[in-house]
Parts: sequence; C-alpha cells; structure tokens
Amino acid sequence: MNDERGYSEEVWVEGHLIDSMILTRILDRIMEL
Repeated sequence: MNDERGYSEEVWVEGHLIDSMILTRILDRIMEL
C-alpha cells in the first residue's frame, strides 16, 4: 500500500511540473500579444 501511494505522489508531482511549464508558455505567448 505504501509503495503504491508513493508512486502515485511521484506521478502527480511530475504531472504538476509539466502543467506548470505549459501554463508558463501560454502566459508568455499572451504577454507577447
């Protein structure tokens, strides 16, 4: 149970970092306009 929970948390962190990068790029393009 603990191993599965830790794995899920790692996946969430990676997904969150990717989402942050995408949002940053979108904001940069909006600022350019």
